[in-house]
Amino acid sequence: MFWIFLLRHGEAYPEEVNPERPLTERGKKDTEKVAKALKNFGVKPEVIYTSPKLRAKQTAEIVASTLGVEEVKETELLLPNADPKETSSLIDGKNAVLCGHLPNLARLFSLLYLSVDDEKRINLSPSGVVILKGGEYWSLELLLEPSVL
Repeated sequence: MFWIFLLRHGEAYPEEVNPERPLTERGKKDTEKVAKALKNFGVKPEVIYTSPKLRAKQTAEIVASTLGVEEVKETELLLPNADPKETSSLIDGKNAVLCGHLPNLARLFSLLYLSVDDEKRINLSPSGVVILKGGEYWSLELLLEPSVL
C-alpha cells in the first residue's frame, strides 16, 4: 500500500502581470495551509515530483519544507498538457506528491481512479490536493481544498 498526492500548484499571477507566473501571496498562503493540514494528517511522502514551471516549483518547495521532504525532482511529465499515461510512470510504489497543473492532474486522476482519460471528472482548485491509496486497486482517500481550511 502506498499513497499518491496529486497537488495542483497554488494561485499564480496572470501572464500579463508577470510572464514567469510566480505564486501570489494568496497562492503561498493557501499552499502553506494545505501543507500544514497534510503534516497534521501524518503525511510523509518519500519524494515530490514537480513540473518545471515556476508556480509548481514554488508550490513543491513549500510542501517539501513543511513536510520535511528532501527529494524534489523536476519533470516535464507534470506539464499541463503532458500525456497522463506517461505521467503515471512516476508512480512506482513510493509515497509521492505529484505537483503540477490542470488538465494533466485531472486526467491522471481519472485514468487511475476511473480508468478513463477525462479531465472533467475532477476539478482541483489552486493548491488543492487529491489523495489516492494504491495497492490492489486505487481508492480515493481525500480531496482537500484550501477553502475548507
